[in-house]
Amino acid sequence: MQVSLNSELERFVGELMATGKFGNASEVVSRALELLQEHERVIDDIRTKIDAGLEDVKAGRVFSPEDAKALLNRRRENWARTAR
Repeated sequence: MQVSLNSELERFVGELMATGKFGNASEVVSRALELLQEHERVIDDIRTKIDAGLEDVKAGRVFSPEDAKALLNRRRENWARTAR
């Protein structure tokens, strides 16, 4: 497979190789694609959670602002206690 990059990306790949972190351009592109793949998984997960949240709203499974604040404050207090 051959890949064409614009001059800015070619320069960036060269800079990364010059640091010694990558032995060649293929390693740079492979790592970039791995990160893009992970990014896409995270975005899909976020979209799934948003959809679930919207379904909760439609079904009336929501907290009042006051209840949500109280819940978050309790969680924060619990986290602070366990962090000690």
